[in-house]
Amino acid sequence: ISQRNLFSLLNLVVILIALFGLFALASYSIQNRMKEIAIRKVLGAETKTLLATLSKQYVVFCIIGFVIALVPAYLLLDKWLENFAYRIAISSVPFLIGFVLLMALTLVIVISKAYQATRMNVLKYLKYE
Repeated sequence: ISQRNLFSLLNLVVILIALFGLFALASYSIQNRMKEIAIRKVLGAETKTLLATLSKQYVVFCIIGFVIALVPAYLLLDKWLENFAYRIAISSVPFLIGFVLLMALTLVIVISKAYQATRMNVLKYLKYE
């Protein structure tokens, strides 16, 4: 196996582990908020509004995490590239692609879990209230 294939495989494994962690966190977080979701549904909240409310915190966390990771990644990449004889400028395109993929994967996972939560039986969670 070449070094490039090995790094690609390891990157894929790391991304899958992170996605499984995000899935578990979203499941746990939404499960803890099921009574709130049930009350909002009874009061007439639309599914679109519930999905936006449940996914907002994850979007904020992704933006904060990306900004925190952007600065050291840029600085380390710049420092590494200055040692080469033919220096190239760092493009912002890979960073933008990474951010878009991060947001897309996060929203797919969180919205899918939130959509499952909005389709539940309201009486199950409000039976004893």
